[in-house]
Amino acid sequence: MFCREQVVQLHREVATIHGRGAELVVVGNGNRHFARAFRDELGLGTPLYVDTERVAYRALGMKRGLSHVLRPAVVANGVRALSRIRP
Repeated sequence: MFCREQVVQLHREVATIHGRGAELVVVGNGNRHFARAFRDELGLGTPLYVDTERVAYRALGMKRGLSHVLRPAVVANGVRALSRIRP
């Protein structure tokens, strides 16, 4: 699942999350300018933090690089995600 799609899905559930006494927080690994544009584009009202050093990214075992992005399953998921995003 792509981050944009996941954030949209979670944001739709923010009332439920708050109702259970929790807060939805988004942590991105880009720069502040991209994060601001991401937040504005999706109309997020939840806190959005930027981990520019990708500490959380590495702690979660995430991988970077074209070999991880251009796999057929990832491309198919990208097409599916783009068709579902409606904030």
